[in-house]
Amino acid sequence: MKKIIIIYFCLLISPLSWAQPEFLLTSTNAGFFRRTMDKEKALEIANKNYDVHESVINLEGEDFQIFEVYKDTELLLNIEPYCDSECEIWRIWVYSKRFMTDKGIGIGNTIEDILKKYDFEYIATGEGNVSLKVKELDLGFMLDQTLFPKTWWEDGAKFKDIPTQTKITMIIL
Repeated sequence: MKKIIIIYFCLLISPLSWAQPEFLLTSTNAGFFRRTMDKEKALEIANKNYDVHESVINLEGEDFQIFEVYKDTELLLNIEPYCDSECEIWRIWVYSKRFMTDKGIGIGNTIEDILKKYDFEYIATGEGNVSLKVKELDLGFMLDQTLFPKTWWEDGAKFKDIPTQTKITMIIL
């Protein structure tokens, strides 16, 4: 009887409750990194726990400094600072499947997976990319466009025309 109670108790506990905070995605955090975090503090954490490489991305013809954060050889995320009077983390680009929301959504999941756990808000487009936004989280779930109908953009770029098996390829905070 004792074994049955223990097994039952274990089944009630979500496996995500054991997820490491290091890889938890929220509206403001990707693990240890938080939007609006002081850039130097973020780099201190990154350099202590990971391999960090400074780089530049070009968006809409403008270059932006980023810091690529690796664990072993896997690119986990990019940290993009914004510097005015002070430097803080403005945006975080998540590339690793290790990161997940508290409901188990991350890179590799499908639109169908997202909509089972979150409420659709809108799609956003820019730089030729499409991201899904949900009401519960301030995250951009970047979508793999290979399953989109070939005329999707010309036909008005409607969410209803995107196959539900479309996968998340990146997440932006």
